[in-house]
Amino acid sequence: MATVNAYLAYKRDTRHLIYWMIQSSNTIIKSLLATDRENAPIPLNTNGQTTVSSLVPMCELIAKHFKAVPPTIYRLFQSVIEARSAAYKVFQETVARNPDPELEKSNASHKHFLDSLTKAFEALGGMAWTSSHQTEKTSAQEADNIEEVLFANKFASLNISSHENGNGELEEASDEDEALPTAPAPQKPRPKKSTVKGKKGKRGQRAKKNKKTQKPAAIEEDALAKVPLESYRIIEDHDGLITDYLMAVYALFREWVHLRSHIQGLWRKIAYVGLNSAVAGAVSNMAITMIKRTETAIFLDFPGHDSFETIMQTITRGDPEKAQSNFGIELHSVAPNSDKTEAVHKTHLDVMEQFSIYAYRDLLDFLTDFQQTRSGKPTKRMLSQIRDWDPYLNLQRATKEQRIQWRRSYTINWLYDLVNLFSGIVVQRNTMRGENHAYERVDWSIGGPWNQHRRLFGLNEFAGVITSLAMQKPGTNIRERIFPHHVFQLQCIVDSLTVSRG
Repeated sequence: MATVNAYLAYKRDTRHLIYWMIQSSNTIIKSLLATDRENAPIPLNTNGQTTVSSLVPMCELIAKHFKAVPPTIYRLFQSVIEARSAAYKVFQETVARNPDPELEKSNASHKHFLDSLTKAFEALGGMAWTSSHQTEKTSAQEADNIEEVLFANKFASLNISSHENGNGELEEASDEDEALPTAPAPQKPRPKKSTVKGKKGKRGQRAKKNKKTQKPAAIEEDALAKVPLESYRIIEDHDGLITDYLMAVYALFREWVHLRSHIQGLWRKIAYVGLNSAVAGAVSNMAITMIKRTETAIFLDFPGHDSFETIMQTITRGDPEKAQSNFGIELHSVAPNSDKTEAVHKTHLDVMEQFSIYAYRDLLDFLTDFQQTRSGKPTKRMLSQIRDWDPYLNLQRATKEQRIQWRRSYTINWLYDLVNLFSGIVVQRNTMRGENHAYERVDWSIGGPWNQHRRLFGLNEFAGVITSLAMQKPGTNIRERIFPHHVFQLQCIVDSLTVSRG
Protein backbone atom coordinates (compact mmCIF):
# COMPACT_ATOMS: atom_id res chain seq x y z
CA MET A 1 0.00 0.00 0.00
CA ALA A 2 3.05 2.26 0.12
CA THR A 3 2.11 5.35 -1.83
CA VAL A 4 3.20 8.96 -2.04
CA ASN A 5 0.53 11.51 -2.80
CA ALA A 6 1.50 13.27 -6.04
CA TYR A 7 0.57 16.71 -4.76
CA LEU A 8 2.45 16.30 -1.47
CA ALA A 9 5.51 15.08 -3.39
CA TYR A 10 5.25 18.06 -5.75
CA LYS A 11 4.98 20.57 -2.89
CA ARG A 12 7.87 18.93 -1.03
CA ASP A 13 10.17 18.96 -4.06
CA THR A 14 9.19 22.53 -4.93
CA ARG A 15 9.90 23.66 -1.36
CA HIS A 16 13.32 21.99 -1.37
CA LEU A 17 14.18 23.42 -4.78
CA ILE A 18 13.19 26.98 -3.87
CA TYR A 19 15.11 26.69 -0.60
CA TRP A 20 18.31 25.79 -2.45
CA MET A 21 17.84 28.49 -5.08
CA ILE A 22 17.20 31.27 -2.55
CA GLN A 23 20.00 30.23 -0.22
CA SER A 24 22.48 29.90 -3.09
CA SER A 25 21.57 33.18 -4.75
CA ASN A 26 21.64 35.00 -1.40
CA THR A 27 25.14 33.66 -0.74
CA ILE A 28 26.33 35.00 -4.08
CA ILE A 29 24.63 38.38 -3.59
CA LYS A 30 26.18 38.85 -0.13
CA SER A 31 29.59 38.03 -1.57
CA LEU A 32 29.10 40.61 -4.30
CA LEU A 33 27.83 43.20 -1.83
CA ALA A 34 31.05 42.88 0.12
CA THR A 35 32.89 44.54 -2.79
CA ASP A 36 30.16 46.65 -4.40
CA ARG A 37 27.04 47.36 -2.36
CA GLU A 38 25.48 49.52 -5.05
CA ASN A 39 25.43 47.02 -7.91
CA ALA A 40 23.86 43.80 -6.64
CA PRO A 41 22.34 41.86 -9.59
CA ILE A 42 19.12 41.06 -7.68
CA PRO A 43 17.99 41.98 -4.16
CA LEU A 44 18.45 39.65 -1.20
CA ASN A 45 15.51 37.39 -0.44
CA THR A 46 14.39 37.82 3.17
CA ASN A 47 11.09 35.88 3.33
CA GLY A 48 11.67 32.58 1.48
CA GLN A 49 9.11 33.46 -1.20
CA THR A 50 9.73 34.13 -4.85
CA THR A 51 7.71 34.83 -7.98
CA VAL A 52 7.55 32.87 -11.23
CA SER A 53 9.35 35.68 -13.06
CA SER A 54 12.27 35.49 -10.60
CA LEU A 55 13.10 31.84 -11.25
CA VAL A 56 15.16 32.36 -14.39
CA PRO A 57 17.23 35.34 -13.10
CA MET A 58 18.07 33.41 -9.93
CA CYS A 59 19.23 30.36 -11.87
CA GLU A 60 21.25 32.51 -14.29
CA LEU A 61 23.02 34.13 -11.34
CA ILE A 62 23.74 30.76 -9.74
CA ALA A 63 25.00 29.26 -13.00
CA LYS A 64 27.36 32.20 -13.50
CA HIS A 65 29.07 31.89 -10.12
CA PHE A 66 28.68 28.25 -9.01
CA LYS A 67 31.14 25.82 -10.52
CA ALA A 68 29.03 22.70 -9.89
CA VAL A 69 25.33 22.19 -9.18
CA PRO A 70 24.50 19.15 -7.01
CA PRO A 71 22.80 16.34 -8.99
CA THR A 72 20.02 16.33 -6.38
CA ILE A 73 18.97 19.80 -7.55
CA TYR A 74 18.67 18.68 -11.16
CA ARG A 75 16.53 15.74 -10.07
CA LEU A 76 14.30 18.03 -8.01
CA PHE A 77 13.87 20.20 -11.08
CA GLN A 78 12.94 17.18 -13.18
CA SER A 79 10.45 15.98 -10.57
CA VAL A 80 8.68 19.35 -10.35
CA ILE A 81 8.57 19.78 -14.14
CA GLU A 82 7.22 16.24 -14.63
CA ALA A 83 4.49 16.81 -12.03
CA ARG A 84 3.40 20.07 -13.65
CA SER A 85 3.57 18.53 -17.13
CA ALA A 86 1.41 15.57 -16.12
CA ALA A 87 -1.19 17.88 -14.59
CA TYR A 88 -1.12 20.16 -17.62
CA LYS A 89 -1.80 17.21 -19.92
CA VAL A 90 -4.81 16.15 -17.82
CA PHE A 91 -6.20 19.68 -17.76
CA GLN A 92 -5.81 20.00 -21.54
CA GLU A 93 -7.71 16.76 -22.09
CA THR A 94 -10.45 17.96 -19.73
CA VAL A 95 -10.85 21.24 -21.61
CA ALA A 96 -10.90 19.39 -24.94
CA ARG A 97 -13.84 17.26 -23.77
CA ASN A 98 -15.68 20.03 -21.89
CA PRO A 99 -14.67 23.58 -22.93
CA ASP A 100 -14.47 25.83 -19.87
CA PRO A 101 -13.19 29.45 -20.13
CA GLU A 102 -12.05 29.49 -16.51
CA LEU A 103 -10.08 26.26 -16.87
CA GLU A 104 -8.60 27.44 -20.18
CA LYS A 105 -7.37 30.62 -18.48
CA SER A 106 -5.90 28.53 -15.67
CA ASN A 107 -4.19 26.29 -18.23
CA ALA A 108 -2.55 29.33 -19.85
CA SER A 109 -1.15 30.33 -16.46
CA HIS A 110 -0.04 26.74 -15.91
CA LYS A 111 1.78 26.74 -19.27
CA HIS A 112 3.58 29.99 -18.37
CA PHE A 113 4.69 28.50 -15.05
CA LEU A 114 5.87 25.32 -16.78
CA ASP A 115 7.83 27.29 -19.40
CA SER A 116 9.50 29.36 -16.68
CA LEU A 117 10.53 26.21 -14.81
CA THR A 118 11.97 24.71 -17.98
CA LYS A 119 13.94 27.89 -18.81
CA ALA A 120 15.30 28.03 -15.26
CA PHE A 121 16.35 24.37 -15.54
CA GLU A 122 18.12 25.08 -18.83
CA ALA A 123 19.81 28.22 -17.44
CA LEU A 124 21.26 26.07 -14.65
CA GLY A 125 22.72 23.62 -17.18
CA GLY A 126 19.99 21.05 -16.79
CA MET A 127 19.87 19.95 -20.41
CA ALA A 128 23.60 19.17 -20.51
CA TRP A 129 23.30 17.25 -17.23
CA THR A 130 20.28 15.30 -18.51
CA SER A 131 22.06 14.20 -21.69
CA SER A 132 24.96 12.79 -19.66
CA HIS A 133 22.77 11.13 -17.00
CA GLN A 134 19.95 9.62 -19.05
CA THR A 135 20.29 6.13 -17.59
CA GLU A 136 21.19 7.24 -14.07
CA LYS A 137 18.47 6.69 -11.45
CA THR A 138 18.04 8.29 -8.08
CA SER A 139 19.09 6.02 -5.26
CA ALA A 140 16.61 5.45 -2.43
CA GLN A 141 19.19 6.68 0.07
CA GLU A 142 19.64 9.98 -1.79
CA ALA A 143 15.87 10.45 -2.07
CA ASP A 144 15.51 10.00 1.69
CA ASN A 145 18.32 12.43 2.51
CA ILE A 146 17.39 15.39 0.33
CA GLU A 147 16.99 17.75 3.27
CA GLU A 148 20.36 16.65 4.66
CA VAL A 149 21.94 17.38 1.28
CA LEU A 150 20.27 20.79 1.13
CA PHE A 151 21.33 21.88 4.60
CA ALA A 152 24.86 20.57 4.04
CA ASN A 153 25.00 22.52 0.77
CA LYS A 154 23.76 25.65 2.55
CA PHE A 155 26.68 25.73 4.97
CA ALA A 156 29.15 24.71 2.29
CA SER A 157 28.02 27.56 0.07
CA LEU A 158 28.75 30.05 2.84
CA ASN A 159 32.46 29.35 2.26
CA ILE A 160 32.38 31.02 -1.13
CA SER A 161 34.45 34.19 -0.93
CA SER A 162 33.85 37.44 -2.74
CA HIS A 163 37.10 37.19 -4.73
CA GLU A 164 36.54 36.91 -8.44
CA ASN A 165 38.85 35.13 -10.81
CA GLY A 166 39.75 36.26 -14.27
CA ASN A 167 36.54 34.82 -15.76
CA GLY A 168 34.29 36.71 -13.37
CA GLU A 169 33.42 33.57 -11.36
CA LEU A 170 33.48 33.50 -7.58
CA GLU A 171 36.26 31.31 -6.28
CA GLU A 172 35.87 29.15 -3.21
CA ALA A 173 37.60 30.53 -0.15
CA SER A 174 40.63 28.69 1.16
CA ASP A 175 41.28 27.88 4.81
CA GLU A 176 43.70 30.81 4.96
CA ASP A 177 41.02 33.15 3.64
CA GLU A 178 38.60 31.97 6.28
CA ALA A 179 41.16 32.64 8.99
CA LEU A 180 41.73 36.23 7.89
CA PRO A 181 39.80 38.78 9.93
CA THR A 182 37.31 40.90 8.10
CA ALA A 183 38.31 44.54 7.74
CA PRO A 184 35.91 46.82 9.55
CA ALA A 185 33.77 49.04 7.40
CA PRO A 186 35.08 52.60 7.18
CA GLN A 187 33.22 54.93 9.46
CA LYS A 188 31.99 58.26 8.21
CA PRO A 189 33.17 61.31 10.16
CA ARG A 190 30.67 62.41 12.75
CA PRO A 191 29.01 65.65 11.62
CA LYS A 192 29.69 68.74 13.68
CA LYS A 193 26.93 70.07 15.84
CA SER A 194 25.16 72.99 14.31
CA THR A 195 25.21 76.29 16.16
CA VAL A 196 22.09 77.50 14.40
CA LYS A 197 19.20 77.49 16.82
CA GLY A 198 15.80 76.20 15.76
CA LYS A 199 17.14 73.58 13.28
CA LYS A 200 18.61 71.11 15.70
CA GLY A 201 15.30 69.41 16.30
CA LYS A 202 14.55 68.90 12.60
CA ARG A 203 18.05 67.66 11.89
CA GLY A 204 17.84 65.23 14.81
CA GLN A 205 14.52 63.91 13.56
CA ARG A 206 15.96 63.48 10.07
CA ALA A 207 18.90 61.53 11.46
CA LYS A 208 16.60 59.25 13.42
CA LYS A 209 14.47 58.69 10.33
CA ASN A 210 17.53 57.72 8.28
CA LYS A 211 18.55 55.21 10.94
CA LYS A 212 15.13 53.60 10.78
CA THR A 213 15.13 53.37 6.98
CA GLN A 214 18.57 51.78 6.81
CA LYS A 215 18.42 47.99 6.72
CA PRO A 216 21.84 46.35 7.06
CA ALA A 217 22.56 43.11 5.26
CA ALA A 218 23.04 41.42 8.63
CA ILE A 219 19.45 42.16 9.61
CA GLU A 220 18.19 40.88 6.25
CA GLU A 221 20.20 37.70 6.68
CA ASP A 222 18.78 37.16 10.17
CA ALA A 223 15.24 37.61 8.80
CA LEU A 224 15.70 34.76 6.31
CA ALA A 225 17.32 32.57 8.97
CA LYS A 226 14.08 32.69 10.94
CA VAL A 227 11.99 31.48 7.98
CA PRO A 228 11.19 27.74 8.32
CA LEU A 229 11.67 25.38 5.39
CA GLU A 230 7.90 24.92 5.13
CA SER A 231 7.45 28.61 4.26
CA TYR A 232 9.62 28.54 1.14
CA ARG A 233 7.33 28.74 -1.88
CA ILE A 234 6.55 30.29 -5.25
CA ILE A 235 3.99 33.08 -5.17
CA GLU A 236 1.44 32.69 -7.96
CA ASP A 237 -1.47 34.75 -9.21
CA HIS A 238 -5.15 33.76 -8.89
CA ASP A 239 -5.02 31.48 -11.94
CA GLY A 240 -1.90 29.80 -10.58
CA LEU A 241 -3.66 29.09 -7.29
CA ILE A 242 -6.57 27.50 -9.17
CA THR A 243 -4.12 25.26 -11.00
CA ASP A 244 -2.41 24.22 -7.77
CA TYR A 245 -5.79 23.47 -6.20
CA LEU A 246 -6.77 21.31 -9.17
CA MET A 247 -3.48 19.43 -8.84
CA ALA A 248 -4.19 18.83 -5.15
CA VAL A 249 -7.73 17.61 -5.82
CA TYR A 250 -6.70 15.23 -8.61
CA ALA A 251 -3.87 13.85 -6.46
CA LEU A 252 -6.25 13.29 -3.54
CA PHE A 253 -8.65 11.20 -5.61
CA ARG A 254 -5.87 9.21 -7.27
CA GLU A 255 -4.68 8.30 -3.78
CA TRP A 256 -8.30 7.67 -2.75
CA VAL A 257 -8.93 5.13 -5.53
CA HIS A 258 -5.66 3.31 -4.86
CA LEU A 259 -6.16 3.06 -1.09
CA ARG A 260 -9.79 2.02 -1.33
CA SER A 261 -8.94 -0.76 -3.78
CA HIS A 262 -6.21 -2.03 -1.47
CA ILE A 263 -8.53 -2.05 1.56
CA GLN A 264 -11.21 -3.89 -0.42
CA GLY A 265 -8.63 -6.53 -1.28
CA LEU A 266 -7.82 -7.06 2.39
CA TRP A 267 -11.48 -7.49 3.33
CA ARG A 268 -11.86 -9.98 0.50
CA LYS A 269 -9.00 -12.03 1.96
CA ILE A 270 -10.63 -11.88 5.40
CA ALA A 271 -13.99 -13.07 4.03
CA TYR A 272 -12.70 -15.87 1.78
CA VAL A 273 -9.06 -16.66 2.65
CA GLY A 274 -9.01 -16.39 6.44
CA LEU A 275 -6.89 -13.29 6.99
CA ASN A 276 -7.18 -11.85 10.51
CA SER A 277 -9.62 -8.92 10.57
CA ALA A 278 -7.25 -6.98 12.84
CA VAL A 279 -4.93 -6.61 9.82
CA ALA A 280 -7.57 -4.87 7.73
CA GLY A 281 -8.58 -2.71 10.69
CA ALA A 282 -5.03 -1.51 11.29
CA VAL A 283 -4.33 -0.89 7.59
CA SER A 284 -7.67 0.92 7.23
CA ASN A 285 -6.64 3.30 10.01
CA MET A 286 -3.36 3.93 8.19
CA ALA A 287 -5.22 4.65 4.94
CA ILE A 288 -7.59 7.06 6.71
CA THR A 289 -4.59 8.85 8.21
CA MET A 290 -3.03 9.20 4.75
CA ILE A 291 -6.23 10.77 3.39
CA LYS A 292 -6.32 13.07 6.41
CA ARG A 293 -2.70 14.08 5.76
CA THR A 294 -3.51 15.13 2.20
CA GLU A 295 -6.66 16.86 3.40
CA THR A 296 -4.62 18.85 5.93
CA ALA A 297 -2.18 19.93 3.22
CA ILE A 298 -5.09 21.19 1.12
CA PHE A 299 -6.45 23.10 4.11
CA LEU A 300 -3.09 24.77 4.77
CA ASP A 301 -2.64 25.80 1.13
CA PHE A 302 -6.30 26.59 0.38
CA PRO A 303 -8.16 27.46 3.61
CA GLY A 304 -11.91 26.96 3.38
CA HIS A 305 -11.68 24.68 0.34
CA ASP A 306 -11.01 21.36 2.08
CA SER A 307 -14.55 20.03 2.60
CA PHE A 308 -15.61 16.98 0.60
CA GLU A 309 -18.41 18.98 -1.02
CA THR A 310 -16.01 21.61 -2.39
CA ILE A 311 -13.45 19.06 -3.53
CA MET A 312 -16.11 16.88 -5.17
CA GLN A 313 -17.67 19.85 -6.98
CA THR A 314 -14.22 20.88 -8.20
CA ILE A 315 -13.18 17.55 -9.65
CA THR A 316 -16.57 16.98 -11.33
CA ARG A 317 -16.88 20.61 -12.50
CA GLY A 318 -20.14 20.88 -10.58
CA ASP A 319 -21.89 17.98 -12.33
CA PRO A 320 -20.94 14.45 -11.15
CA GLU A 321 -23.24 12.74 -13.66
CA LYS A 322 -21.78 14.67 -16.58
CA ALA A 323 -18.23 14.00 -15.38
CA GLN A 324 -18.66 10.24 -15.93
CA SER A 325 -16.89 10.48 -19.32
CA ASN A 326 -14.02 12.66 -18.07
CA PHE A 327 -12.01 9.92 -16.35
CA GLY A 328 -10.75 6.70 -17.83
CA ILE A 329 -8.41 3.80 -17.23
CA GLU A 330 -6.24 2.02 -19.79
CA LEU A 331 -4.68 -1.43 -19.94
CA HIS A 332 -1.24 -1.38 -21.59
CA SER A 333 0.88 -4.22 -22.93
CA VAL A 334 4.66 -3.98 -22.67
CA ALA A 335 6.81 -5.33 -25.49
CA PRO A 336 9.54 -7.84 -24.48
CA ASN A 337 12.94 -6.26 -23.82
CA SER A 338 11.51 -2.81 -24.40
CA ASP A 339 10.06 0.09 -22.48
CA LYS A 340 7.46 0.83 -25.14
CA THR A 341 3.83 0.24 -24.20
CA GLU A 342 0.68 -0.08 -26.25
CA ALA A 343 -2.86 0.55 -25.06
CA VAL A 344 -4.99 -2.58 -25.59
CA HIS A 345 -8.12 -1.61 -23.66
CA LYS A 346 -9.66 1.60 -22.37
CA THR A 347 -12.79 2.23 -20.36
CA HIS A 348 -14.41 5.09 -18.47
CA LEU A 349 -14.29 5.19 -14.69
CA ASP A 350 -17.53 5.24 -12.73
CA VAL A 351 -16.89 8.60 -11.08
CA MET A 352 -19.86 8.28 -8.72
CA GLU A 353 -18.51 4.98 -7.41
CA GLN A 354 -14.74 5.51 -7.52
CA PHE A 355 -14.88 8.92 -5.83
CA SER A 356 -17.39 7.69 -3.18
CA ILE A 357 -20.06 10.20 -4.19
CA TYR A 358 -22.76 7.61 -3.48
CA ALA A 359 -21.44 7.21 0.07
CA TYR A 360 -21.30 10.97 0.55
CA ARG A 361 -24.89 11.44 -0.59
CA ASP A 362 -26.07 8.64 1.68
CA LEU A 363 -24.31 10.29 4.63
CA LEU A 364 -25.77 13.70 3.77
CA ASP A 365 -29.28 12.27 3.41
CA PHE A 366 -28.98 10.51 6.77
CA LEU A 367 -27.82 13.67 8.56
CA THR A 368 -30.60 15.76 7.02
CA ASP A 369 -33.21 13.16 7.95
CA PHE A 370 -31.95 12.69 11.51
CA GLN A 371 -32.02 16.44 12.14
CA GLN A 372 -35.74 16.59 11.34
CA THR A 373 -36.79 15.08 14.69
CA ARG A 374 -33.55 14.10 16.48
CA SER A 375 -35.57 11.26 17.95
CA GLY A 376 -33.35 8.49 16.65
CA LYS A 377 -36.05 7.27 14.27
CA PRO A 378 -36.17 7.80 10.49
CA THR A 379 -38.90 9.99 9.06
CA LYS A 380 -41.75 8.21 7.28
CA ARG A 381 -40.30 9.15 3.92
CA MET A 382 -36.86 7.74 4.78
CA LEU A 383 -38.32 4.66 6.47
CA SER A 384 -40.18 3.75 3.28
CA GLN A 385 -36.81 3.68 1.45
CA ILE A 386 -34.68 1.68 3.91
CA ARG A 387 -36.97 -0.68 5.86
CA ASP A 388 -37.01 -3.46 3.26
CA TRP A 389 -33.27 -4.03 3.30
CA ASP A 390 -32.52 -7.70 2.60
CA PRO A 391 -29.24 -8.92 4.14
CA TYR A 392 -29.39 -12.06 1.98
CA LEU A 393 -29.79 -10.36 -1.41
CA ASN A 394 -27.60 -12.02 -4.05
CA LEU A 395 -25.47 -9.06 -5.07
CA GLN A 396 -23.86 -10.91 -7.97
CA ARG A 397 -27.20 -11.38 -9.66
CA ALA A 398 -28.60 -7.97 -8.73
CA THR A 399 -28.50 -5.08 -11.17
CA LYS A 400 -26.23 -2.12 -10.59
CA GLU A 401 -29.19 0.01 -9.48
CA GLN A 402 -30.32 -2.70 -7.04
CA ARG A 403 -26.84 -2.95 -5.53
CA ILE A 404 -26.62 0.82 -5.08
CA GLN A 405 -30.03 0.94 -3.38
CA TRP A 406 -29.17 -2.09 -1.22
CA ARG A 407 -25.96 -0.43 -0.06
CA ARG A 408 -27.74 2.89 0.55
CA SER A 409 -30.33 1.20 2.79
CA TYR A 410 -27.62 -0.58 4.75
CA THR A 411 -25.54 2.62 5.12
CA ILE A 412 -28.40 4.73 6.49
CA ASN A 413 -29.63 1.95 8.81
CA TRP A 414 -26.08 1.49 10.11
CA LEU A 415 -25.64 5.22 10.70
CA TYR A 416 -28.90 5.36 12.66
CA ASP A 417 -27.69 2.52 14.87
CA LEU A 418 -24.29 4.20 15.29
CA VAL A 419 -25.69 7.56 16.44
CA ASN A 420 -28.40 6.02 18.65
CA LEU A 421 -25.88 3.85 20.43
CA PHE A 422 -23.32 6.62 20.78
CA SER A 423 -25.81 9.23 22.03
CA GLY A 424 -27.82 6.83 24.21
CA ILE A 425 -26.41 7.97 27.55
CA VAL A 426 -27.23 11.65 26.91
CA VAL A 427 -30.71 10.84 25.56
CA GLN A 428 -31.38 8.66 28.64
CA ARG A 429 -30.20 11.39 31.03
CA ASN A 430 -32.56 13.89 29.41
CA THR A 431 -35.50 11.78 30.62
CA MET A 432 -34.44 12.33 34.24
CA ARG A 433 -35.62 15.22 36.37
CA GLY A 434 -33.22 18.16 36.39
CA GLU A 435 -31.37 16.99 33.28
CA ASN A 436 -31.74 19.16 30.19
CA HIS A 437 -28.95 18.81 27.65
CA ALA A 438 -29.27 20.70 24.35
CA TYR A 439 -28.14 18.12 21.81
CA GLU A 440 -26.63 20.68 19.42
CA ARG A 441 -24.38 22.04 22.21
CA VAL A 442 -23.23 18.72 23.70
CA ASP A 443 -19.52 17.97 23.30
CA TRP A 444 -19.70 14.60 21.52
CA SER A 445 -15.96 14.34 20.91
CA ILE A 446 -13.75 11.70 22.53
CA GLY A 447 -12.34 14.46 24.73
CA GLY A 448 -15.79 15.48 25.98
CA PRO A 449 -17.37 14.76 29.37
CA TRP A 450 -19.43 11.82 28.07
CA ASN A 451 -16.49 9.88 26.69
CA GLN A 452 -16.26 7.70 29.82
CA HIS A 453 -19.59 6.11 28.86
CA ARG A 454 -18.53 5.11 25.32
CA ARG A 455 -18.51 1.46 24.33
CA LEU A 456 -17.75 1.73 20.59
CA PHE A 457 -14.18 0.51 20.52
CA GLY A 458 -12.30 1.85 17.49
CA LEU A 459 -15.19 4.01 16.24
CA ASN A 460 -15.53 6.63 18.99
CA GLU A 461 -13.87 9.46 17.07
CA PHE A 462 -15.86 8.82 13.88
CA ALA A 463 -19.08 8.32 15.84
CA GLY A 464 -18.50 11.55 17.74
CA VAL A 465 -18.21 13.57 14.51
CA ILE A 466 -21.28 11.98 12.90
CA THR A 467 -23.35 12.38 16.09
CA SER A 468 -22.35 16.03 16.41
CA LEU A 469 -23.53 16.71 12.85
CA ALA A 470 -26.72 14.69 13.23
CA MET A 471 -27.72 16.45 16.46
CA GLN A 472 -27.69 19.93 14.95
CA LYS A 473 -30.96 21.79 14.59
CA PRO A 474 -32.99 21.17 11.41
CA GLY A 475 -31.76 23.23 8.49
CA THR A 476 -28.20 23.61 9.80
CA ASN A 477 -25.69 23.62 6.95
CA ILE A 478 -23.29 20.80 7.73
CA ARG A 479 -21.81 20.26 4.24
CA GLU A 480 -18.70 22.30 5.00
CA ARG A 481 -18.07 20.20 8.12
CA ILE A 482 -17.92 16.88 6.25
CA PHE A 483 -14.29 16.30 5.30
CA PRO A 484 -12.79 13.74 2.90
CA HIS A 485 -11.50 11.41 5.62
CA HIS A 486 -15.04 11.14 7.07
CA VAL A 487 -16.44 9.96 3.73
CA PHE A 488 -13.46 7.67 3.13
CA GLN A 489 -13.88 6.00 6.53
CA LEU A 490 -17.60 5.46 5.93
CA GLN A 491 -16.81 4.02 2.51
CA CYS A 492 -14.33 1.54 4.01
CA ILE A 493 -16.92 0.47 6.60
CA VAL A 494 -19.58 -0.13 3.94
CA ASP A 495 -17.08 -1.89 1.67
CA SER A 496 -16.19 -4.33 4.44
CA LEU A 497 -19.79 -5.62 4.41
CA THR A 498 -20.40 -5.56 0.66
CA VAL A 499 -17.21 -7.51 -0.02
CA SER A 500 -18.27 -10.19 2.44
CA ARG A 501 -21.61 -10.46 0.61
CA GLY A 502 -19.93 -11.27 -2.69
